[in-house]
Amino acid sequence: SRHRGKKIDRFIQILTALGISLPFFLLVSRFEPTGYLSVEFTNPPFVTGSLIFDSILSGQQYLIDDYLLHMVLPVLSFSIFMPALITRKTRSFLKKKSHKNSISSITAITGAIFGYIFISVVLIEVLFGLNGFGQLFIDAFLLYDYFMIITVLFIILLVFVIVTLCSNLLFILYRVLINKGHFKRILKLKYNRSTYEEEKLENENVKTEHEGSFKEYLISRLKSPIFFLSMILVLFFIFVSIFPQVFTQYSFQEVMTPQAGSWAPPSPAHPLGQTFMGGDVLGRLMWGIRDSMLFGISVVFIGLIGGAIFGLIAGKFNILGYRIIMGFMIFFYVFPVLVLVLLPLGLLGPFAFIGLPIIGSLGPLTFISLPIIGILLIPNFTRTIADSILDEVNYKGIGKAIIRSIPLNLSIAILIYASIGFLGFFLDNQVILGTDISQGRVNLSQAPWASFWPSLAVFGMVFSFLLLNIGLQDYISKKRPLEN
Repeated sequence: SRHRGKKIDRFIQILTALGISLPFFLLVSRFEPTGYLSVEFTNPPFVTGSLIFDSILSGQQYLIDDYLLHMVLPVLSFSIFMPALITRKTRSFLKKKSHKNSISSITAITGAIFGYIFISVVLIEVLFGLNGFGQLFIDAFLLYDYFMIITVLFIILLVFVIVTLCSNLLFILYRVLINKGHFKRILKLKYNRSTYEEEKLENENVKTEHEGSFKEYLISRLKSPIFFLSMILVLFFIFVSIFPQVFTQYSFQEVMTPQAGSWAPPSPAHPLGQTFMGGDVLGRLMWGIRDSMLFGISVVFIGLIGGAIFGLIAGKFNILGYRIIMGFMIFFYVFPVLVLVLLPLGLLGPFAFIGLPIIGSLGPLTFISLPIIGILLIPNFTRTIADSILDEVNYKGIGKAIIRSIPLNLSIAILIYASIGFLGFFLDNQVILGTDISQGRVNLSQAPWASFWPSLAVFGMVFSFLLLNIGLQDYISKKRPLEN
């Protein structure tokens, strides 16, 4: 945040984009489920519930080494994702003016991070065959265990309340230390201007950037290598989603029909090989990209409409209205998106699919998850629009802020969509890349292509839109730098 717009800032942003998009669908999906222990070992006698302590108490210390070895990859994948997520959220927090960093905004940020962590924990447990809370959560919905679903929801709500309370207490302590100047002395920062003067000058610079025409804005972005590269990637995925049969000879009906040659290697008829039930990997890849893009665009549209309504209200009523609206947005973060998407399935059971309309290639569960994920993106757009109004920028500046936020939210929607498909919560009338990854991992040793190409496509889409979000960002004008 202190080096905003400089090379180190952009380098860190690119690393965070890689850290968010890479682990689950390119790095981790290349490894088979390992479980807690090797197949030749059995769990120690139950005493405390902790495998390490139970191994020590039972005199089976050799199990500890095997257990820790099996934890290397899950911990590594989680340690790649978490620093990237926290870095991005911290940078966003430090960029905000002091009037925007309140208890409500901290709670919203905590809720967003909590939701991402929950999804990552569930995915890691499923990926590596670990029997933890995430696997229990999935099993409860798959088996329609209503009592377990209620218990899981209660635990999630309880953990969210505790985490939010702790984060708010830390924020209060942070504000106290800031007001007393402790952080300035600890970091040995030299301020030649007051905080008010710095924020005023920075705000003037940002307003100057916003007041430019869209033509000037586009020209300035085209000079950025990051924007140029990201636009090439994004336009490629858009072209694939519009014209999938340019790249494959198989129609949607053909890739959905079982064929001979399950897990067959690449051949002239199937350049990328075949997957489960003889499906052409290239064909399913193209139609899967189309499905993901259509879903993501639909979700972002819903979130943008709702965010525009609440954002205009929050911005027009100044600080009080902003804090009231953002406080209301906290309710969107109480339960992670994965819980809300699966809740109709868990509560209604098999009856969740009766009477639900099917639009095109969208299946019933997709029809349920689409508006839910769209509604959960409303706080993101609300904050973007309200912040722009409070910064006193014109309508062009608000439009630019919305344009910058669309790729970020689109990447979130695609990642969540692929994650839910990977967990097995979609029907067979759709080409879901996450589902193809999950099915391909069943035969990973003999047909690695079946999971590699779908995982690469998910990574490519998510990373491209995150990169576009970085390339679209405005930075403080170099002609009017802040004085140090």
